[in-house]
Amino acid sequence: MSANAIKLIAAILMALSHLGNVFGGALPPALTRTLIVIGRPAFPIFAYFLAEGWHHTRSKEKYLLRLAVFAVLSQPFFWYGFFRGEGFLSHWSTIATLFVAAAVLYCWEKARSGRLWWLIPCAAALAVPFVTTTDYGFLGALTAVTLFFIRDKRIRLAALGLFCCAIYLRGGFGLWPVIYAGTACLAILPLSFYNGQKGFALPRYWFYIFYPLHIAVYIAVRAALGL
Repeated sequence: MSANAIKLIAAILMALSHLGNVFGGALPPALTRTLIVIGRPAFPIFAYFLAEGWHHTRSKEKYLLRLAVFAVLSQPFFWYGFFRGEGFLSHWSTIATLFVAAAVLYCWEKARSGRLWWLIPCAAALAVPFVTTTDYGFLGALTAVTLFFIRDKRIRLAALGLFCCAIYLRGGFGLWPVIYAGTACLAILPLSFYNGQKGFALPRYWFYIFYPLHIAVYIAVRAALGL
């Protein structure tokens, strides 16, 4: 499977999960929970491809800037859709988590070139999820960072599975954390068939645009229905 095919699957799963997040109060609890569970493989897939993309991107500065811009642009939609206007800067989206991971990699590579003072912003970037909450937190960012350093595909996928478990089970082994962790690990299935190719053409920056756009559509529908 190509990268774009797997990313498209992840985007669909994410959209279903966000449907449960945005309309949670208006849907039957069982349906809300099911939608959220369905979306658990999405983040591991996006983390995997951030690590993969960091190896291949021609301009890491532009890559980093793009993540930063869309993290900021997405925040109002994420905030209003998920939290109904409470705590604007207290919880940041998945794009912000991926930005943190990319920032760590960028600073690390600068430090490796001999400019050791770059280790300071590297550490600062890793501290961001502790200062404010980002989706999947410190472990989410560390997932993408760790995968970048692992080149063997089998070991990389095994590490991804371990991080999926760590993200959801760090608070305990309750029923739903176990279900979330197990479902997140299903990301390994399509990734195991990844062929290293980009695949069919998709609009440029489609994911970055899709992220705030689909949440904005959900918010508009919720408002139109008076929910």
